[in-house]
Amino acid sequence: MITYRPFLNCDPPAICEIWERQTRDIGMMHPMSVLLLETFVLSKPYFDRLGLIMALEDGKPIGFVHAGFGPNTLRTEISNDIGVICMLVVADHPQREQIHSELIQHSESYLRGKGAIEIHAFGAYPNSPFYLGLYDGSASPGILSFDQIGEKSFRQAGYEEIERYGMFERSLVRYRFPIDRSLVLLKRQFRVRLITESRQLSWWDACAFGPTDRIRFVMEPKRGGDPVGEVSFWDMGPLAYRSGGTTMGMIDLMVEDEHQQRGCGTYLVAESLQQLAKSGILMIQTQAAQNSTAACKILSKLGFEQRDYGTLLGK
Repeated sequence: MITYRPFLNCDPPAICEIWERQTRDIGMMHPMSVLLLETFVLSKPYFDRLGLIMALEDGKPIGFVHAGFGPNTLRTEISNDIGVICMLVVADHPQREQIHSELIQHSESYLRGKGAIEIHAFGAYPNSPFYLGLYDGSASPGILSFDQIGEKSFRQAGYEEIERYGMFERSLVRYRFPIDRSLVLLKRQFRVRLITESRQLSWWDACAFGPTDRIRFVMEPKRGGDPVGEVSFWDMGPLAYRSGGTTMGMIDLMVEDEHQQRGCGTYLVAESLQQLAKSGILMIQTQAAQNSTAACKILSKLGFEQRDYGTLLGK
């Protein structure tokens, strides 16, 4: 008989065991440990045991679903408007589809009971309260294309596609600043300066990214004045272990409106990549909404290649 209950303090070893049984091609970090689970999930200040629901067969955990909430507009606190089903994992079982369905229903009841108006499946940054660094992607791209079972379960539960995110990567081995007249002209007018993030930009980022390191590059006029753009990179936590810690994720690329048509975004990223390459970083990963023409154009111009995609589903 399958039963369901909220998380208990004795559950982490069972959660890790269920996680480890999953195939390694659906983007989940391996190996998983209780320490990693504690660091990147359970220790979040907004963690609610009622949102982590266990499925049990004859008292033994065989699956779980984890739901939470995204931030408000200013990223200063939780907003209950958008609920996120952050993770759905079930061990190989004859009733796997049914268990998936019932776990989704339990998590939806939890989120609706807290006031959720909209619910996302797996979420996309910034609506990604848990599992950054444990689930593939530089900033939570929704459900990865490999996870066909998970996507099928959500679609059967009435979820529809909200957005599709391309997942891109760029090797920095032998990276050279692009030879482009417009970029050279921008280089004469602007500098790109590295800022080590001794403090996070918001309460939400401090919580979501946890103990990972972040750096920020700002683009500012050489003659003085306010920055015209910035971009951040983070060390991607445990996911970076796969490459020996030489991979970083690119997030939060922002350029002031009046400078967007000048190629400032391309120059900012190109110069940032050059500085990272000199520091020993070998690979950059990032993601972009497939309908974001400007972002995809920048990535294409700088030699990023799409390696996968994720789908954000919601209802």
